[in-house]
Amino acid sequence: MIRPPKKSLGQHFLKENAIIDNIIRLAHFDESDIVLEIGPGRGALTIPLAGKVKTLVAVEKDEELAEELKRKLSLGGILNVTVVAGDILKWDFKAMPCSGGRFHAIGNLPYN
Repeated sequence: MIRPPKKSLGQHFLKENAIIDNIIRLAHFDESDIVLEIGPGRGALTIPLAGKVKTLVAVEKDEELAEELKRKLSLGGILNVTVVAGDILKWDFKAMPCSGGRFHAIGNLPYN
């Protein structure tokens, strides 16, 4: 059973494939890009985005969702994504693998 979003974290999950496709298309990513995704949730954007970029680091504050996303990526054989369970406001940006390629940050941020 999929648990409902946590209101305490302001969670709202991206579900519409057309919106996901538009975000990826309008961001003009390419296969040499390095992306930081803030708030990946269940991976609605993460999974399709992984096929378009070199490296993706997804930082998720909700530890349960981070573990769920790690499982999904592993089951899907997606190897270029690193999921970090943590608060982006406290994250060490020096940990980003930023060599070779353009750097982008993208997010589906809570708005509470």
